[in-house]
Amino acid sequence: YEALVKAIACQISRTKDRFKTLELCNAAWGIAKMQQQADEAMEAIACTVVVKVQDMNPQDLSRTAWSFATARIKHDKLMDELSWEVMAKIDDFGNQDLSNTSWAFAKLGVANAMMMGAIGKKMVTMVRDLIPQDLANTAWAFATLAARDAALFRALAREAAAKL
Repeated sequence: YEALVKAIACQISRTKDRFKTLELCNAAWGIAKMQQQADEAMEAIACTVVVKVQDMNPQDLSRTAWSFATARIKHDKLMDELSWEVMAKIDDFGNQDLSNTSWAFAKLGVANAMMMGAIGKKMVTMVRDLIPQDLANTAWAFATLAARDAALFRALAREAAAKL
């Protein structure tokens, strides 16, 4: 895997302007799933995504955050840019993307109160559509980041009880 990851890092660094955001997102996801040390490749992806983040759709934003969290790579500039873009596109997010995004930020210990507030507000409106894993991940993320959102926690508790 090491040679493959190095080749990915080299290719992204050399030809970053040619990569679409979906391709970058998928590369990050694949690297995260391999569970191999790939800091150089993830750095190349992060630096490229930061420039193209406004072109990303909610699923790409969520999957990129998830990939970096799964790889345990906290890239401050990337997470900052992702959080701003999440807030800008919050109305377009689906429940799983919001749950995965909040989980990723919590996993990395990135507490963006404004973004978590926006996610909480949106999640309250869609809590009935959450599957049990998304209920649990969302509750865990908000608790881990000490993101106090009474309305969200009430809605999550109500929905969790209803699904038992």
